[in-house]
Amino acid sequence: MGSLGAPSSSLRRYLVPTGVTQPTLTGSDWRYAAMHFPGMVAGAVGRRPDQSTAPFEGKLRRSPYGSRTFQEGVRRAKEASQRRQNRKRKRHSRSPGGKKAARLRAGQSRKTDDSESSAHDLDSVHDRWDTSDEEDVPPPATTAGVDSEAFSDVFPGLAPADAVLEVMCRAASLSGKLSGDNRAEQAHQTDDEATSIALEAKEFILRYVAVLFGPLHTPKAHRLASHFLAELLDRGNITEADTSINEGLHGRCKAMYERSNKHVSTITAQMMRSEQTLACVLAEAASERKEDDAVRGQAEAGEAAAKSVGGMPAAVVVVDADVAVPDGQVPPADESGTSGGESVGRGEAHGAERGWTGGGQGGGSRPCGLSAVVRVRGRRSSVAELSTMEGGALAGLGATVEADDGQMVYVTNSMPFMATFEWGAPAVKQRLCAARSNHGKPFYDFLRFTDGSAATGFSYGRALLAINGVDGVARRGVVVQRLVLTDYNRKCVRTRFGDTHLRWDMDEETSFPRLAFVPLDDVQRLELIEPDFASLCARHGLFATPSNSPNTAEERALQRWFVNNFYAWTSAKLKEL
Repeated sequence: MGSLGAPSSSLRRYLVPTGVTQPTLTGSDWRYAAMHFPGMVAGAVGRRPDQSTAPFEGKLRRSPYGSRTFQEGVRRAKEASQRRQNRKRKRHSRSPGGKKAARLRAGQSRKTDDSESSAHDLDSVHDRWDTSDEEDVPPPATTAGVDSEAFSDVFPGLAPADAVLEVMCRAASLSGKLSGDNRAEQAHQTDDEATSIALEAKEFILRYVAVLFGPLHTPKAHRLASHFLAELLDRGNITEADTSINEGLHGRCKAMYERSNKHVSTITAQMMRSEQTLACVLAEAASERKEDDAVRGQAEAGEAAAKSVGGMPAAVVVVDADVAVPDGQVPPADESGTSGGESVGRGEAHGAERGWTGGGQGGGSRPCGLSAVVRVRGRRSSVAELSTMEGGALAGLGATVEADDGQMVYVTNSMPFMATFEWGAPAVKQRLCAARSNHGKPFYDFLRFTDGSAATGFSYGRALLAINGVDGVARRGVVVQRLVLTDYNRKCVRTRFGDTHLRWDMDEETSFPRLAFVPLDDVQRLELIEPDFASLCARHGLFATPSNSPNTAEERALQRWFVNNFYAWTSAKLKEL
């Protein structure tokens, strides 16, 4: 394993400290792990070329488990040495005065040593290699490895580390196409698409993997390379699923079997009769429950109408901090420490019980022009106090949210929203986190949001604050650090596979990334954005991460990020994870 950065003190630690139990990937977990492989191997995995001046983590070991060219050299040296020993034995056995030769000519037999027999077999196989002791043994033609001609044809101009990264990108891309990732719902594959995927799978196994890692002689590799098109045409679209759904239905069958008398001739009829009885019981229970709910709903509606006074609306939700909501706007509510629509629905459902009647539990009179006063759970902090947090990253918070230093901001740790997808998949509920401490560690999500000033119509950023209101006025949104596109590099492997290369939009006044306030309605979805570990390791060594790198203005200007294009936000699957 080579590194692009400065040498480290020890290679024995690798990337995981000793004693740390790593999770085991089983079943479909590998399918979700493949999309993270490009970020894991970038700049870290690859054979160090001969006579390379690149830094190396640790001492170079020469062992049978080293590079392919070293293994081939060791094998050829052993074969040449064995052939020389065989030729010496033959010359000695043909000498006329040798006692062993005389006894053998007389018809006597002796037990042949296993090593001599195996050496003789090896020599007979390599007769074309017979040369004198002084001649050099010509190396066989190699079809795989970083030193072969095929490597130069398949990976032109790429270093071994970049070749490994390209293979991992192809594996992640192929996995996503097979599983229907990030496509419109009910999107069906055509015959042309199936043919294209099958050819890509065949090329991946027989060309890229075979050249870089050597040929694979396994049943799975053979099926993927040779029989995948027939499988697609026979079964149609591939749906991600496992046996847990069917196995979950076995419990009912086992219960029916236990209630039978186990008689061979009637057990099938007994189990079928049990299934029909169960269906009838469940149908009657559902009908009775529906009738009870209807009666209960009518009674609650009558009680609510009786308790209402003067037709005043009842929409007061009692939580923590008063926030005024103008007429015509939906008041923000609370959901386990965040704002959302669940508490609003709860307040409307129980409005008669918790409503304000002028002298009730709401207390006092309501200002004219306000339809409700909602209390939103959150931390109340002044703009001046928040501006000093995060090491100065929020220095421009007042100008961003258009508030003075003395005004109060209501901050939450997370905020739910409905995520939309540009490929036409149905919207799903996601939760955006911006917490200084989540299980003892900071947790800041990356997001994609609508931006009219961008040429693409959207931009990327990292959430620093989730806000419900500012100075008594409801404003649901996120304060983000902006990310912008960096210069295009045609040699970048991840960029060629669709990943977007980003950098911080630096603010010269604060020497931190520029801040922007994004309304919650403009948030499109979360985004998986990973550090560019290749450039990071080139500056600080193989074990460098954003958390242990220096937090300086120069380092922030050099930081680069990748949008992981392989992540499966939507997929053709039977159940959610």
